[in-house]
Amino acid sequence: MAPRLNVATVKYGSAYPADYVNRMLSMLTRHLAEPFDLYCITEDPTGLDPEIKVIAPPFDVPGWWNKIFLFSPVMPQGETLYLDIDQIITGDLTPLLETCRKSRARLCAYRDPLRWMGSQVNSSWLYYRAPELSFIYDAFCRDLPGVFELEGGDQLYIWQQMKDIYFIDEAVPGAVRSFRFEVCVVEGETLQVPSDIDAHVRIVNFHGRPKPHELSQVGWVQQHWR
Repeated sequence: MAPRLNVATVKYGSAYPADYVNRMLSMLTRHLAEPFDLYCITEDPTGLDPEIKVIAPPFDVPGWWNKIFLFSPVMPQGETLYLDIDQIITGDLTPLLETCRKSRARLCAYRDPLRWMGSQVNSSWLYYRAPELSFIYDAFCRDLPGVFELEGGDQLYIWQQMKDIYFIDEAVPGAVRSFRFEVCVVEGETLQVPSDIDAHVRIVNFHGRPKPHELSQVGWVQQHWR
């Protein structure tokens, strides 16, 4: 029997309620055609679905820095997929996972559309095999506490540690879409949200605002974010 895929997400503080993680489990159940376990790194598991496996952070760090614990010993070993909880899965993830596996890269990710602070990495999707990237966590521990002054956060830090990254959104064109920059039409300060999402899209990435719960009136959000 093949090992189950480890899927992970992070919920820290009050930015997102437990409902975001529960909806992620529901979307994965519909769109991930293989056995998996969903792990959530969080300091507060209140309200999480009992099927979600909770991992407590080994020590307290602010916000997005909790993603670095993905490379720490608290994570189970094996094939691992990380997803930010503010994404909407709209289609079968198999083509993206198969692309990651065939690449044999140590890390697969999205390419950051903004190249924020010079980083090429958007850490909303990370695919790797634990504990192969434990050196990132080891470096993070050595760099404490000064690392928190790095304005680019976990994305820039990961990019500084390794640049041999396979960008899946370029390998499977159109499967991953930025809500703000690729799904919507920007007119001044206004976002024009389409009433439908293209059938070939598999994931809509909500970096920035608005977030999925602020779009409950949009039909395709109602259809997929549940």
